[in-house]
Amino acid sequence: MREPLKQPRVSIIIPAYNTESYIAECINSVLVQTYKNLEVIVVDDGSTDGTADIARAIAETDKRVEVISQQNSGQGGARNTGLRKASGEIIFFLDSDDYFSPDIVEQAVAAMLHNNCDVVVFNGTSFFDEDGVITLKGDRYFALVSKDAQTAFTGLQILSRTGGRIVQPCMKAYGKAFLEVNGILFPEDIYGEDTIFLYDVFVKAEKVIYVDECGYNRRYRKNSAMTGTGIRNISDRISSFHLLEQSREAIDSAADKKTIASQHMMYACLIWLLIMIRRDKAQRNELLGLYRANGIFKLLKENRGGFVVSVFRIVILLPSFFEPVQRLFAGAVKLMGRKVIRF
Repeated sequence: MREPLKQPRVSIIIPAYNTESYIAECINSVLVQTYKNLEVIVVDDGSTDGTADIARAIAETDKRVEVISQQNSGQGGARNTGLRKASGEIIFFLDSDDYFSPDIVEQAVAAMLHNNCDVVVFNGTSFFDEDGVITLKGDRYFALVSKDAQTAFTGLQILSRTGGRIVQPCMKAYGKAFLEVNGILFPEDIYGEDTIFLYDVFVKAEKVIYVDECGYNRRYRKNSAMTGTGIRNISDRISSFHLLEQSREAIDSAADKKTIASQHMMYACLIWLLIMIRRDKAQRNELLGLYRANGIFKLLKENRGGFVVSVFRIVILLPSFFEPVQRLFAGAVKLMGRKVIRF
């Protein structure tokens, strides 16, 4: 654990790719924070629109902002670039189409200093932005409540408390020393890197504190990296699944391993869902072949999870001639709501 500091320097890392419509709002939400001892590192990940120019124009007006341009390497690579550049004691991540509430950095830093913890989690609201039309605003992103703010969790405990529905790198503050000592970085050039990163974080975190404030405003856009269901998005999540499973190797408790295995199974079920709602049969077959080749069918066959996983598991493991039934099931789950298939 690092020694508490009264006003530690904070690094806000913003990976940015073709978000010229949102980047100014994003950066400015950091610059108006009530906590002032911070730096903003915008990593332009090969944008082809005006994102970098807008960020540089803001940097000219506030010396706390630095813009780094690099060839496109995905969110993981951009965040790693920011981590290597960061000079702060505490790290935040902010996606370039999202924005902070004005005092969330101050609250998260205060919680980290007071509790001398590895990670602080705070809440947020998520909303859909479809051509400027905002819907579903007001949802709390994590299923955590005020009484959770009175508890010091281990990383494994908060994974258990949330059922794993907390694996998003934003809405958290990280001790930089904690990340460095444990060698924690993002996998690069793949989709799904955030899930792998967060399981690595929480399996190793000894102390996690929750701040019951909605300080993050998360925008979902059609075909964005976080909501898209393109074939590469899905295939990357399948191909990198073994990296996710490696996080269980660091767990000593059999009960904890079982809990995390169940969460990984839920993730596998959601990947399968994204496969089955695709209309192109050839693409479905290609992805299902990859799913099988990477041992995910075997994982589902040899393990059991909670009720929801058990229902998915029964349908997923049906013989192939039940594909029409599987697709009806997948379509019904999709209709239940967009939140079911978000990562």
